[in-house]
Amino acid sequence: MTLAGHRLWLILATLLGLTSIPLGSLEAQVSTKVGLEVDETVRAADELLVSEGNAGPPVFRIGDGSKINEGSSLRRKWIVLEHPESPVTLRQAGLTTGFRDGSYLFSPVGEIECHAAIRAIELQFDTFDVFADHLKRFALSIVQDCEAGDSLSLATLRVSWQSPWWFPYLKTFLTSVSHVSKVRLANGDLWRADSQQVDGKLRALQLRLLDEPLSAEQARPEGDSGGDGRLVLP
Repeated sequence: MTLAGHRLWLILATLLGLTSIPLGSLEAQVSTKVGLEVDETVRAADELLVSEGNAGPPVFRIGDGSKINEGSSLRRKWIVLEHPESPVTLRQAGLTTGFRDGSYLFSPVGEIECHAAIRAIELQFDTFDVFADHLKRFALSIVQDCEAGDSLSLATLRVSWQSPWWFPYLKTFLTSVSHVSKVRLANGDLWRADSQQVDGKLRALQLRLLDEPLSAEQARPEGDSGGDGRLVLP
């Protein structure tokens, strides 16, 4: 029953002599109940576990051998968001930067641990600049069997996101936030992360997202400069 309904019932009951509960007491009881429900929702939305790692200085080389950001004392940060109910755990994951064949690169590193028989995984990486503003969102789709107890190194996949126009992104890139976004299990079940929960955690970490919906760019195997970049492993 709503608060207005409770008030109306109490007024009628009081007039008929059926109750002597003060109106203010009833309102307090109803308000307390609503407050507890909100608190429980907040706690449930805060279940993502956060781990951080130092990824070193924001220095990278370009084609002529010059070191960009060489005089900076800043340290890049890798943040991993872990969903406790996910059948896959991501460990010490983040993005490295580089320059090759005229393109600026973001490349994934880290370890995947499978807690069940898995047939496909999608990871997402959000990048933020030195002012905590969002740069780009990247996705890595891995179509490969991973049995319970197995692990997979992202560095061995030899994939990256690349563009000849990304110098401004690499120059200001400071923080990457990674998480497991989708999983297909061997029995056909699908697991998906709550995207609103992830975005809420990013904002809680004082990282600013764009107002419009974000689309994720897919990774490309090294040497591939065309196509949609979706990674498919044998």
